[in-house]
Amino acid sequence: MTEALGCITGLAMLFFTIAFLVEWIKSRKEIRKYLKYGAWFGFIVVGLDLLIVVISPSAWNSSLLVALVAEPIVLLRLIGFTMLGMYYAAELGYPSFPILLKKFKIPVAEENLNLVAEIDKAETSQENQDSDLSSTQVENVVVKHPVLDLLIPINWKEYFIKILGVTAVSILYSILLFLLTKPHMSELAQQKFGAPSANLESAVTIQGIFVLFEFAIAEEIVFRLGIQNFLVKYLKLQNNYWIAIVITSALWTLGHAGVLEPEWVKLAQIFPIGLLLGWLYKKFGAESTMLAHGIFNFVLAFLSVYLIK
Repeated sequence: MTEALGCITGLAMLFFTIAFLVEWIKSRKEIRKYLKYGAWFGFIVVGLDLLIVVISPSAWNSSLLVALVAEPIVLLRLIGFTMLGMYYAAELGYPSFPILLKKFKIPVAEENLNLVAEIDKAETSQENQDSDLSSTQVENVVVKHPVLDLLIPINWKEYFIKILGVTAVSILYSILLFLLTKPHMSELAQQKFGAPSANLESAVTIQGIFVLFEFAIAEEIVFRLGIQNFLVKYLKLQNNYWIAIVITSALWTLGHAGVLEPEWVKLAQIFPIGLLLGWLYKKFGAESTMLAHGIFNFVLAFLSVYLIK
């Protein structure tokens, strides 16, 4: 079953990689303004990869050369997914990196300058009701034009409460599931990550923590920012966004096959967490899902010593 799920995942990811490459070429003029963000995230992930290698002398073997040769491909893939994901989000009306964009003051697209001026006019003159736009229309326009999300103030209390809420629910659900099913690492996972250790100090390493945060960044860019927005755009799911969340979560779940035995336990753990992250992305963007995903990975790394045999 693991081999079959691996083949399905591989074919699906190959499809999306080719589709994004075609889109990258076709939309290269429109997405070039997102190049520096793609480069930042790409170099962060590749940099973490190289850092893990440097601090893990045991990884210096013949297979390391193959992995290093693949790093430019990893870099280009992440750059492409970031640029296109941000472009799709801007077209569809969903956040991509609202905090990052606000911090670095991304210029509003030229075609929206008049719209921004009209919104500013409406917001400053609503009391006199001398604007062509009502407050409801202003809100709708801003929501539908994410390139304008610089105009949307972030409710920080709600932001962190929902991130921590998603993280806490994911952690508690995983603990309950593992306590009830008592899973253990598969042989394939032990070969890749090493056998589990009863010693917490040896089971959780600096290298392992870097890997978990690297996964959190890369997976959220590829799945939530990239694939989820791609599905919404090309399947026209703006009014049925939940379908894109379900499909993306299913694909993300399949990528975790073969880690635990019984195998269904890992799938049952990851799928609902993917649904929560998909919902969180739609509300707050990829920064929120990276944070929730990273905290979840970090906490489970310590708890897994007690939960997985």
